[in-house]
Amino acid sequence: ADDDATPLLTQLELAQARGKATGLVSTTRITHATPAAYASHVPDRGMEGTIAEQYAESDVDVLMGGGRREFDADLLERMRESGYEVLFDAADLETAGGDRLLGLFDDSHITYTLDRDESIPSLSEMTAAAVDRLEEDDDGFFLMVEGGRIDHAEHGNDVQTTVAETEEFDEVVDWALEYAENRDDTLVVVTSDHETGGLATGSGYGSPIEAEAIRNAEASNAAIAAAIE
Repeated sequence: ADDDATPLLTQLELAQARGKATGLVSTTRITHATPAAYASHVPDRGMEGTIAEQYAESDVDVLMGGGRREFDADLLERMRESGYEVLFDAADLETAGGDRLLGLFDDSHITYTLDRDESIPSLSEMTAAAVDRLEEDDDGFFLMVEGGRIDHAEHGNDVQTTVAETEEFDEVVDWALEYAENRDDTLVVVTSDHETGGLATGSGYGSPIEAEAIRNAEASNAAIAAAIE
């Protein structure tokens, strides 16, 4: 029962207890399961409104992703009162001057990279902006970055979008490794939580991957279907 739920200390909260700056960045709604697991305490991942409210008390320095729909005017005002500069598009991110940032770059999940326009910052741009703020803390920082829509593309058996979203995440990994290469105080951990959809690579036998078709695709399956309809 919900009344029996036991809140657990998160990795982010442990970093805060050690005086570190903290941040969460995702291409999902920022209230979605992975970021929420680091900075909220609810018995059900679907309680995204409650998760959003808990962020206002979380003291996380940087929150960036989608999920604008979970933050009403009153909650946005509370976030501002807590010291957050609220950002809604790439132009806002480029000119941001606050020490604390709340980036809500889409109403729900951030639009797939194949379908988005330049008003939405890339995962690399969000990551770089987050690190730019967090590294000012003399005690260091903890940052979780999620390429969260790889999973969604796999749920849809959408191979070109799976590849494109993975490529975007791979660019972030490159950026992070380059950032840490000449430092002796930074650990980069890259992991995945699960696979979805039974994605496999083919060969010349059976049903091989049509690499050229994937490479030439300019939209997600959902966007193609919507255009046809």
